[in-house]
Amino acid sequence: MQIKPTPKVNFNYAGGRLLSMPFGLHASTITQASFVQGLQEAASAGFSAFEPELGHVSPCTPAQLDEARAVQQRCGLTLLPLNDIDAFGDLTIERAREIFALAQRIGARAVTVCPVAPKGPLSMDEGVSWTKRFVAEAASFQVSLYLEMMCFPGRAFGTFDEALRLAEKSGMKLVLDTFHYCSVGATPKQISSLPREMIGIVHISDALTKGKKLNELLDADRVLPGDGGLPLVETMDAIRQTGYRGGMSVEVFHPKYAKMRVADVARDAFQRGTLLLKDSGWTQKEMA
Repeated sequence: MQIKPTPKVNFNYAGGRLLSMPFGLHASTITQASFVQGLQEAASAGFSAFEPELGHVSPCTPAQLDEARAVQQRCGLTLLPLNDIDAFGDLTIERAREIFALAQRIGARAVTVCPVAPKGPLSMDEGVSWTKRFVAEAASFQVSLYLEMMCFPGRAFGTFDEALRLAEKSGMKLVLDTFHYCSVGATPKQISSLPREMIGIVHISDALTKGKKLNELLDADRVLPGDGGLPLVETMDAIRQTGYRGGMSVEVFHPKYAKMRVADVARDAFQRGTLLLKDSGWTQKEMA
């Protein structure tokens, strides 16, 4: 197949230009695309990075993985963490090793873990014990683990303070997802106080909030920046104030995107994402 070259994208705006950082497209935003197509469309839309999803990568044959690696390198894309595995669920250490080996094979330097709803009470000490074991296993594959706090009812460690404590005690970095953190009521002041070294990656998502309380929001409500009612400008500005300048990706789940052309979704995600970054201060003034 023909590999599409990465286009030259002008990041300059009146009064400044975007700070240099890996800015990516999350595979969940274009869930109808294969791993290889996702990489291609991300590059064609102007993204400099791509965040793969386990559900797209696991079914790939060795030849398809080699093809994806070639596409990624040809397009000059940074590969963001492999999403995701369920923490505190039925994950065995054997399956975790398979996932870590897969991440290593495709060149992903991290894997994200998402706490599920536990079957019974789960203490902080139990959570730390679980995560430390898997952190150690991941390290043997030269892979890090990032913790993604989930806002949904019943999820373990589903508050700002609990997620931060678990990550600190387990030696993990946080996935700072605007949807989850806004939904649990994390304030810009709380977010800006996070140590920048605790942030592994940022997920950018808006949400349809009309007629709903924040704690009632679902993944299906997640839309591109500017299409919803979350305080994204304030949240992204708070993240900027931490000094974090690492990877980020646009991640949405509304079912309407799966019915659209992948190229159109990727282009809209890039345009809306870069506009949000500009509006929230992720620019630097041109040198005189």
